[in-house]
Amino acid sequence: MSRLSRYKPRQLKKLRLGQWQELGFGVSIRLQAGLDSDARMYLLDDFLTDAIEGQNLIFGGGFHEPTAEVLEGYVMLDARRGSVTEAQRAAVQQWLQARKDVAEVEVEALTDAWYA
Repeated sequence: MSRLSRYKPRQLKKLRLGQWQELGFGVSIRLQAGLDSDARMYLLDDFLTDAIEGQNLIFGGGFHEPTAEVLEGYVMLDARRGSVTEAQRAAVQQWLQARKDVAEVEVEALTDAWYA
């Protein structure tokens, strides 16, 4: 007996389990050393506008203090229900790797956005 078989379809949908599971991914971005505050904010604005909103995604996270050279967060689909696709994840990773002000990028595999 599977763990999910004890739930009715209505409960699975409400709990976002089984076929209603929603996926997202974590991202960690290490910036080039020595970027000033304006350059970091410009990168963040571009990242949110082009890589995130351009793919119909949302990002929750921010810079680590005090040096603010690492930007970390989690990315989900910008919709009431749904999952990030592997193509969207790859597009975000490619966008970050193409930036000269980014030293290192770690994009995690898709995980359960509600229970991971």
